[in-house]
Amino acid sequence: MDSEVGLEVFEEIVRYSDLDEGKLGNEFDDDNIEETFLLEEISEKHFQQDSEKRENFCPFDVLPEEIVINIFSFLTVQELCKYVSVVCKQWLHYSKCPLLRQRLSFLESNREFSLEEISDFIRSKCPLLKDLCLQPRTELSLYGCSILAQSCPLLQTLSLPFSDQITGNILDQFVTFCPNLRDMNLEGCAVTDHCLEGLSKLLLRNLNVSHCTHLTDNGLKFLSTECHQLCYLNFDGVQWITHDAIAVLVENCCGRLEHLWLDGENMMDYTVELIAKCRHLK
Repeated sequence: MDSEVGLEVFEEIVRYSDLDEGKLGNEFDDDNIEETFLLEEISEKHFQQDSEKRENFCPFDVLPEEIVINIFSFLTVQELCKYVSVVCKQWLHYSKCPLLRQRLSFLESNREFSLEEISDFIRSKCPLLKDLCLQPRTELSLYGCSILAQSCPLLQTLSLPFSDQITGNILDQFVTFCPNLRDMNLEGCAVTDHCLEGLSKLLLRNLNVSHCTHLTDNGLKFLSTECHQLCYLNFDGVQWITHDAIAVLVENCCGRLEHLWLDGENMMDYTVELIAKCRHLK
């Protein structure tokens, strides 16, 4: 019995001696326990926040602003308003950027807009407009074209297709208030040779007067001699242009013409040979 009691006492002494007070204080300090719990709590919150950030993270958001604007520049104003602006506040901000509203086309619009409505929209939403395309057969007036031209002084490209209301005075409004015009589309319009005279004040490079059936040789000769920057000319659908007018065109523009459309009904073989002298034609 004594030996058994002694053994139990010995085991109890060993257990207490292992729990040395100094070691116990170092390993189980109350402060350390609190810090441990606190760190675990912080790391859990941090992990939750990181998870939320990862879920909401969009690679598009870290792109430089100039890259984002360049990407959105491939969209039309209508697409910016209809699709981009409703995504988020940041994209709404981008959709209103004047740099993205330099091209405006009404070709596919189902509604007819007056020139006054278009002018107001340009002034408020597209102050840097450079490219404007109106609907075919848009109702034109001298007053309406005047305020329209004044609303876009930076305009470089203008399309007024299939209008029978184009006059020299109307074209003069754009010549006067849009001095940077370089590209003009008057396809199917009722323009005459006289209407073209004001275009000599512009550094016009591209002109489309295809199917303008009131034009004659005199109009082509005028453009050839007075529009010294012209390198793109579409005279298709004007069937009565003669060899004499084409000879004047080649003589004055052969060094710069890159694109040329002519109706071939009255062309002779020697006319085609003459055109071949325009060595930059593509």
